[in-house]
Amino acid sequence: MAFSDIAANRNDNSDLVIAASPATAIRFAQNQYEGLTADQFRWIGAIGADFGVVAVRTTASSRPSIS
Repeated sequence: MAFSDIAANRNDNSDLVIAASPATAIRFAQNQYEGLTADQFRWIGAIGADFGVVAVRTTASSRPSIS
């Protein structure tokens, strides 16, 4: 909710930084932010900073299934 509000009402502030969880990326993938696309924003990321992140090397012999 806050992400949508910032995008709609404060998108002219190029110095504004907001936190977004992995769920935000999922919502973009599911097109839940009507009228917005991920490429309208500048992204800052960190790998493994969220306790819910599971990173698996592409060469791993097995990968977790996501259901």
